[in-house]
This record gives sequence, C-alpha cells and structure tokens, in this order.
Amino acid sequence: MKHLFPSKESWPNEDHLIRLLDDESEVVKEALLKLFKEDSDNAQPFLYKVSKHNSLAAKHANAIQEQLGWTDGREIFLQFIQSQRYELESGWFLLDKTVFPTMDASVVSLTLDSLADRARELMVPPLEVKHQCAIINRVLFHENSFRGAGKNFENPNNSFIHKVLESRTGAPITLSLIYILVARRLGLELEPIGLPGRFMVGCFSE
Repeated sequence: MKHLFPSKESWPNEDHLIRLLDDESEVVKEALLKLFKEDSDNAQPFLYKVSKHNSLAAKHANAIQEQLGWTDGREIFLQFIQSQRYELESGWFLLDKTVFPTMDASVVSLTLDSLADRARELMVPPLEVKHQCAIINRVLFHENSFRGAGKNFENPNNSFIHKVLESRTGAPITLSLIYILVARRLGLELEPIGLPGRFMVGCFSE
C-alpha cells in the first residue's frame, strides 16, 4: 500500500485515480483514503468534480466524500444567497466551504479575533478613525505581513479567507474584506466599495 502513491510532492494523475475509485481491494481503498486525507486541498475539488461530471464514478466519489465527512457546501451556500439574509462573515465562510468542506470556521474567527485583539492593545482612546485605521494597517501589513498576490494573482486560494489567513497573501478584495472584519471587531464600521476594476474600503463616519 505504501507504494501505490509513492510521491508525496505531486498530486497523482486524476484519470488513474478515477479508475481506482471503484476498486474493491481494501489495500487500494485504504491508500486512496490516506491520500485524500493528506492532500485534502486537491482531493476535495477532485471528488466534487467526479461526483458531478462522471456518471460512472460519481457514486464512488460520493461514498468517499460521505466517509470523509466532506459534504457539498454548494447547496448550503445557494440557500444562504436565496434567503437574502446577507451577513458578510457567515457568507464568506460558506463560500469557502463550497470548495473546502472541512474548513473550520471557528479557527478563522479566532484568527480574526486575534488580529483585532492586537490592534486593540495598541489603541489608546480617544482616537480619530484615521488613527484607528493606521493601527489596523500596522497590525495587518507590517506586523503580520499581509500582502497582495502579485504575479500569483490568479491562484484561486487568493479568494478564500482561510487560505489567505494562512498564507497572508491574497487578492485585493479578500484583503479588503479581512480588513473590514477586523475593524468591525473593534467597533469601527467600514464599508466595501466596488469600483470598475477595483475594490476598496471606505469610511464615512467622519
């Protein structure tokens, strides 16, 4: 079994994986489960794609997803959108779960809490809003080195909050929304502003 997927540095050929999904060998089944658990970032999108677009292998992909506890977050996110009861943080967590069903929202919340707590430590009231924003800038972009994705801009991970909090690299819209969520924890209401080809954060309290 340890030689079925010998390389830990690359994701196996997906056509080969599909052919193994219905293999009755316990050795193969255990090897697949081990692979999927160890590389869930590749495994979750792969199994979802197979379950939706490969009629022959779909039931096996669904069975593995269920066994691993990876539910389809797309339906839950769709229900959230249709409810029209929008809440930024909850909606973003649900968006992440459409691709990464095992994403732990509590870990993300605690990370945002920690960033806000650090900013709060540096704030000595009374402070004008612009000075509060300057402290958030310091915590996010200097102390924690959050930055734009640069040449790697098109990497999908730049749009998922838990991935951006891990790598501290993201798309402008993702970094802006993290900024807003941290600010809200400090009682500072900032607003997202969509412009042609741009996404910014605005403050209208002063």
